[in-house]
Amino acid sequence: MERCPELVIGLLGILRAGATYVPLDPLLPASRLHWMRQDSGATLTVDRDFVQQAVAMASAPALENQADSVAYILYTSGSTGQPKGVSVTHAGLLNLAEAQQAVFAATERDRVLQFATISFDASIFEITMAWRAGAALIMASREELMPGYPLGNFLLERKISNVTLPPGALQLVPQQPLPELQVIIVAGEPCPAELPGAWAPGRRFFNAYGPTEATVWATVKECQPSNLPPTIGRAIPNMGTVVVDTHGNLSPFFGSGELLLAGSGLARGYWNQETLTGNR
Repeated sequence: MERCPELVIGLLGILRAGATYVPLDPLLPASRLHWMRQDSGATLTVDRDFVQQAVAMASAPALENQADSVAYILYTSGSTGQPKGVSVTHAGLLNLAEAQQAVFAATERDRVLQFATISFDASIFEITMAWRAGAALIMASREELMPGYPLGNFLLERKISNVTLPPGALQLVPQQPLPELQVIIVAGEPCPAELPGAWAPGRRFFNAYGPTEATVWATVKECQPSNLPPTIGRAIPNMGTVVVDTHGNLSPFFGSGELLLAGSGLARGYWNQETLTGNR
């Protein structure tokens, strides 16, 4: 499914039923979708018609998910080779929602934009933010979300209060009064120094970072206008970060190295790839 209310309803139903959600973006090539179905071992494909029929007879399932049960498998882009299915747990998903609430403090009065497509875990970030706070999740068509004037007009007309965007998309939104927009989160690529200067005054502006393997995000920095690009900040609640050298030893202060992540958001591993999971 593309962005629609049935997508969100279907996702919630799958999670509550104790099953594992595997997003299949219809914009992806048919060959890739077929491979993802085969690799994940999916036994049921849920489309818009299925959800519309199922909602009428739905009832709360009488079962509980375990913390380490897989909530969703999200496939990486495959830009470095074969796509990898990342198995994210219910514990990770819960920590995502609780950390969002602690950092962004959304309320039931907020209106959260659902910008990302379902093949990116940023969509999970947006959906859980709205679910946890009881806020409104605002859906839109691809045309309405085109970076530039269409997106800017949509933010104004639909009174969006919370938005998560790649820095490149935010840069294209024309500067205009957006009185309802109170929280801006950028993620997915480095944030230029000029963005907080343009968008932070009068709002809360965050630079978030994290791989799919950390349940969307792992660190965050609340930004103020500055002449320097914002850092990726510090670990979110219940996550830990260290920088190590090529031998696994802690890097010196201001030293370069590899970022290691640990904590409640860490995924269970790569689906059907035990060797890769062990190595990473």
